[in-house]
Amino acid sequence: MRSALAVLVLALAVVAPGCRSLTPSAIAAAPFYRQNPLPERRVVADVDYRADGNAKHRLDFYLPDASPQPTPVVVFVHGGGWNTGDKNLTLGLHDLYANVGRFFARHGVLAAVVNYRLLPSVDWRTQTEDVAEAVAFVRKQASRYGGNPQRLFLMGHSAGAQLAARIALDPSWLDAAGLPDRSVCGVVSVSGAGFDLTHVPSIRDDYAYFATRFAPPGFVPRRSMSSLPDPWQREASPTTFARADAPPFRLMVLRAEAESFRMQADRLNRALQQAGAVTSPVEVYDGGPHSLGAVLLSRADLGIAHSALRFVQTTPCAG
Repeated sequence: MRSALAVLVLALAVVAPGCRSLTPSAIAAAPFYRQNPLPERRVVADVDYRADGNAKHRLDFYLPDASPQPTPVVVFVHGGGWNTGDKNLTLGLHDLYANVGRFFARHGVLAAVVNYRLLPSVDWRTQTEDVAEAVAFVRKQASRYGGNPQRLFLMGHSAGAQLAARIALDPSWLDAAGLPDRSVCGVVSVSGAGFDLTHVPSIRDDYAYFATRFAPPGFVPRRSMSSLPDPWQREASPTTFARADAPPFRLMVLRAEAESFRMQADRLNRALQQAGAVTSPVEVYDGGPHSLGAVLLSRADLGIAHSALRFVQTTPCAG
């Protein structure tokens, strides 16, 4: 295990800062991959959640076994630094995010793995809008596939966790997509990035990186991050929208990834606490560097996947 992990770390050495995206060389992650088989009849692929022919406006459903009771529903949002990634991403011959969908379906949860448009072809607001529309579509279609629309959970890795958190905390996005507030039952965040873009200790080294993703057009980043944030840093941060009636969060990070991810999870957790929301401690797991998070999330024998599944299965939902 140790030697395989060393190979993976080397393979991921040349990546973007802040929210590190998986590269083709991440085939080295194969030793950590365990396929979750699911009959083809229980996969509904490339469903348009916006009928414009854009492949980035499609999602895949992964259906659990027929159940006498409607099942919980998970919408999974992939990572990739906001500028890369796809629901069909593979590690060599192994599919990454599809395996997460199959994992949850095999454990009695209706799962949807969604695409969204990427930077720089759109801005971050449009990405958030895309994901909110996908969530609204899944909620409206859930009962058709045996899911309970009243038990809808968001889940994301890295940049996907930031998008999920923003939608769950800022009701304007789901409202624009035609869903009422409190439509989200809970959020599972794995190695989320960019929760609080005003936090100097965890953002300072990647300030320019985040500025290229969230600052308005024409913005010229300072040479170093100031303790006085720019307006875009507050506007793009999910922590800005923490509220007492926020859905519960399960915040998880990996011990071997950059400390900034743990600090960002702590910042979101603290913002929720200060707003009066019910919170639980950030969970820290062994298992490798940042980019391995989604691989581990589909491993039934590991704590990170078990915790996410139990959260979805047992969290009570308001309304």
